[in-house]
Amino acid sequence: MTSNSSTMVIQFGDGTDVIGHHRIDVEDNTYDLVVVAGAFVPGHCPLTALDEMIRVCKPGGYIINSMRLEFLFISKDYTGLLDYQRALEERGLWRRVSHIIVDRYFETVKQGITFVYQKI
Repeated sequence: MTSNSSTMVIQFGDGTDVIGHHRIDVEDNTYDLVVVAGAFVPGHCPLTALDEMIRVCKPGGYIINSMRLEFLFISKDYTGLLDYQRALEERGLWRRVSHIIVDRYFETVKQGITFVYQKI
């Protein structure tokens, strides 16, 4: 993965696509597991990237997002993340498995959070 302004480039097989506000060139229900680590930083993945992650994940598969905890409170891009995730759950798209706070996630002092959801 490499960053590109407000999006994240993700490699799929032999090609690349950019996850963001559009539908990526991946079939529905393709992956058993979708993992994102460090992509949800200010100016990168929009909240709508979660919709695409759900779409490309197979029913019963897992979506895991690991990020710095502080961004939930200090980044205008992610202060609404918890509400957005809850809305996706209320729409019946996924169910929360766990939210795990991780000490020394970044630079040995910053806390992180790992969200684990299962696609319904």
